[in-house]
Amino acid sequence: MAKNKSNAYTLEGSEAEKDAKSRGDWQAALEAFRQTQDEFHETSNRARNASLYVDWVDGEFVAPSEHITKEMLAEIAERNAEFLGYAHNGLKMLRRLERAPDEMRGLLSGFVEQAEKLREERPDDPIGAMETLLSRFLEEGKQKLKG
Repeated sequence: MAKNKSNAYTLEGSEAEKDAKSRGDWQAALEAFRQTQDEFHETSNRARNASLYVDWVDGEFVAPSEHITKEMLAEIAERNAEFLGYAHNGLKMLRRLERAPDEMRGLLSGFVEQAEKLREERPDDPIGAMETLLSRFLEEGKQKLKG
């Protein structure tokens, strides 16, 4: 369950969520995301249960092999590959941090301060603030890595 809820953060936002963000309605955006998250969890949980357990459908037992279609299997495999890719990238980042903590500390110095400053400057525009923060972080990181 927790994995499905976490994996939902990597999904593309729904139209309702995107629309709410464009209007600056962060509460509606959060509610739309939570709905997407719940739907993703339900869909993933149903597919998992269908692949593991015999089910009772319309007065008959249905085996997992009868319940899971090739299309469902392909979708599950594709999504798992995507999520494992994200996890692999996170693992690579942690390994770099472990190998060169001072270098990473240098790249991250000032990040928290910049984030707090942008939060104060743009309390009603978290997306714009985040984009500015990440843009600055990437530019500073590229400069430090070149030098």
